[in-house]
Amino acid sequence: MDEVFGDNKIKHQVYGTLLNNLGLVSLMTFRHKEAVSFFKQALGAFKAATDYDDEEVRKYDTELYENGLKIAQQQIR
Repeated sequence: MDEVFGDNKIKHQVYGTLLNNLGLVSLMTFRHKEAVSFFKQALGAFKAATDYDDEEVRKYDTELYENGLKIAQQQIR
């Protein structure tokens, strides 16, 4: 992402997808605190992305990743 997009990576929805995938891998490997961090970063990226063509898709993605964050946070407790 850094090589292709540099400092503009936050503007691309694929960056949020990659962060979310890292969160999922962390969650599945029982690294819950790491997963929380990745999910939070993914949510920030999705909110900042400027390349969404459809706000309904952004809403769906955001809700999906908020759910991942909640699951990871529950595993920490």
